[in-house]
Amino acid sequence: MKIQIVAIGDEVLNGQVINTNASWMAERLSARGYYVHKMIVIPDSYEDIYDFISESFEKYELSIVTGGLGPTKDDITKKVFAGYFQCGFKTDHGTKERIERIFQRRGLPMLEANTLQASVPEVAEILPNTNGTAPGLVFKKNGNMIISLPGVPFEMKGILEEYGFPCIFDFFKKESYYARSVLVTGIGESFLAEKIADWENRLRAEGLELSYLPSVAQIKLRITAKQHPKTYVPLIDRYIEELKMLVPENFFGFEGQTLSQVVGGLLKSQGLTIATMESCTGGGILNELIKTSGSATYVKGGLITYTNEIKMEVGRISPATIEKYTELSEQCAREMAENAAAIFQADVGVSITGLLEAEKGKDTFAYISVFYKGKTYVVHKKFGDNRERNIQMSIFAALNFLRNLIKDENP
Repeated sequence: MKIQIVAIGDEVLNGQVINTNASWMAERLSARGYYVHKMIVIPDSYEDIYDFISESFEKYELSIVTGGLGPTKDDITKKVFAGYFQCGFKTDHGTKERIERIFQRRGLPMLEANTLQASVPEVAEILPNTNGTAPGLVFKKNGNMIISLPGVPFEMKGILEEYGFPCIFDFFKKESYYARSVLVTGIGESFLAEKIADWENRLRAEGLELSYLPSVAQIKLRITAKQHPKTYVPLIDRYIEELKMLVPENFFGFEGQTLSQVVGGLLKSQGLTIATMESCTGGGILNELIKTSGSATYVKGGLITYTNEIKMEVGRISPATIEKYTELSEQCAREMAENAAAIFQADVGVSITGLLEAEKGKDTFAYISVFYKGKTYVVHKKFGDNRERNIQMSIFAALNFLRNLIKDENP
C-alpha cells in the first residue's frame, strides 16, 4: 500500500513554519503497520494542488494533505478539489452549528469568511473538527482516498485521532498486528543498546522487531509482532517486564504517557505535595508538572531564583553558602530544595542550579536536589554544549530523580 503525506503552504516551503504534522502522522500510521512512501510540500497554487490531486488518485491508495482550508484568500484547497471533481458546494450543517457555538462562547460576531468554512465540495465526506472551524474532508476515487485536513497541528491531530484514523483503518482493511512502545530516560541510545543487547537478541530471535526512536531526553522503544500478532501478545508483555528489570532507573512508562504524568501519579498515590525552586531551568520543572490535569492536588507552587539576590531574599538561601560554595554548588542546591518545601509547606522540595551554557574554561552541569521524607538528596549531572537541549535534559533528570526516590521508597 502506497501512502503519501503532503503539506500545502508557502510558509512551509520558505521555512517560516516547520512541518511537524508529517512526522506525527507518519509515526501514528507506522505504529499500525501503514508505512509512508513519500512526504512532499507544495505551494498555495491552484495548478500545483490540482496536479497533486490527479497524481494522488493515480499512484497512491492513501494521501493525507494538510493546509489551505482556512478562512483567508490564500486557502484554496477546497476550490481545487471542487474543480477537479467538477462539483458544486454544499453546507455542512454540523460544521456550521459548531462554528456558531464557538463564536457565541467567545462573544464574537460571525463573519462571512467563518460561515463559508461550513461550505464544502458536494462529493466530500466530512470529518468533524471539534477543536476549530475547518472540517476535515475525505475524497474517494477508484478505490483510493485523499484526506484533506487543516494545517493547525492540534486541530489536525484531533480530527485524525477521533475520525480520520478510524476512517482509514476501516477503508483499508489490513491484517492486524501488535505493537507496544515503552519510554526510557536518563541514558543515551548507544549505552541503552549495549545494556540490553542480550535481551534484544533474544527478542529478535523469536520473530519480534525492535525500533529505537530517540528524542531529547528520552528514548521510545517499540516492539512489534507483524505475523500472528495474537500469539505474540503475552510474549511482548513478558519482554517488557524483563526490560523493566534491566533498566529500572530509566524505564518510566508507555507511549502516550509523559514523565511528569508518571511522577504526578506517584505523588498523588502517596498523598504527597511538591514545591520547586529553580535557577537554570527557569521554572521548567514546575511547568512540566502542571501540564497534567489534576496537578493542583499535589503541586503547591514554585520559585524562579535566577539571581543570587533573589536566592537569598526570596529563596532564603544563606549568604554564607553562596559566599563559600557559590550559587552553582551542591550545598546551594540542597538549601534550595529544603527551603522550597518549607516556604510552600510541601512534602517534597525539588531544586536545580547549574551552568547550562558553556563558558570559557567551564563545562555545563547541574546540581539537582530533592528534599523527601526529611532527607535531602543531590545528583550531579554533566551535559553537552546546546543550551536548549541541556535545559530539557535537566528537567527530565530532575523528574526522573524524584521518580526513582519515590519508587524505591514505595516499590
